[in-house]
Amino acid sequence: MTISRRFGHRLAFDRLDAGSVGSGKELERVLRQVLGMAVGRVWIAHHARHELSFLQRQARLLWRLKLRPIAIDTAVVAQALARISRTPTLEEVCAWLGVEVKHRHQADADVRMTAEVWRREMEMCEKLGLRTVVDVIDWASARAMG
Repeated sequence: MTISRRFGHRLAFDRLDAGSVGSGKELERVLRQVLGMAVGRVWIAHHARHELSFLQRQARLLWRLKLRPIAIDTAVVAQALARISRTPTLEEVCAWLGVEVKHRHQADADVRMTAEVWRREMEMCEKLGLRTVVDVIDWASARAMG
């Protein structure tokens, strides 16, 4: 899959927990729906490890399922592209790439900002000769880690 392929679906799954959805039945329904839409897709998130840990924990508790998504962390990509020593916040990456920050910490707005950050990062990655998702993940991980 080339990195310039358009987004199919944008999924917002921010701050959903068992307490916020009552008995947990709603959580299971929403999680099943989200995971159904995400099957076979590359997941894009800012601070992906943090975002995915909740999904992985809930899938394990509900279904004894271990999620292994292919995920691109826009924070790690930005860290590698900007050659900085730590992973930047979404606000910092937005400022660096000229993405307007609006309604921060609201799921839909955070998803839109992350999608725009990824779009701009894709352009930069393609200029570096990175053509596939695997190219970007390998390149960014190697630079961010060392």
